[in-house]
Amino acid sequence: HLCNKLSAVGIAAHHVRLGQCRRLFGEGALGNALMPIVAELDTKYGRESVKGALAVVFPCLGALLGIIVIICSLIALILGNCLTGTGEDGDRWRLVFILTPLLMPYTIFICLTGVMTAVLNYARCFILPAFYSLSMNIFLVGGLLWGWYSKADSTLPELKRFLIVLSLLFLISG
Repeated sequence: HLCNKLSAVGIAAHHVRLGQCRRLFGEGALGNALMPIVAELDTKYGRESVKGALAVVFPCLGALLGIIVIICSLIALILGNCLTGTGEDGDRWRLVFILTPLLMPYTIFICLTGVMTAVLNYARCFILPAFYSLSMNIFLVGGLLWGWYSKADSTLPELKRFLIVLSLLFLISG
């Protein structure tokens, strides 16, 4: 059955986590590649040239990440609808495909923030990136505590609701 084969591909693709986008487009490769360019522009032409370059980089990066998010979300929705497995394993992967479109937009926010953090660190502004990370973690922990104590029943439908709340918290915190 074609849908079951597509589901197997989707399950394998799930192991390529959201963190891979962050490592590539956030603080990882792009941030490391961008910093020498920012330093050179700042040294030779001043801060205004850096602002102009970033005014080009950020919309392009945002558009690229938006395309990646849309494609991954559509694939997850299609595979989630095609998944015909039964039992605990089938329910688990169905839930993965339901949650993926909720989690994918977080990629846009975290990657853009990662690049901006690298630029701010270059400019020796350390408080804003630290405040962002702190506030995101406080928001997530507070939301998880609220979700945990308001959903004490651990049946599968309650667990699904809790995981959806968690996914929405990630999206909002981004």
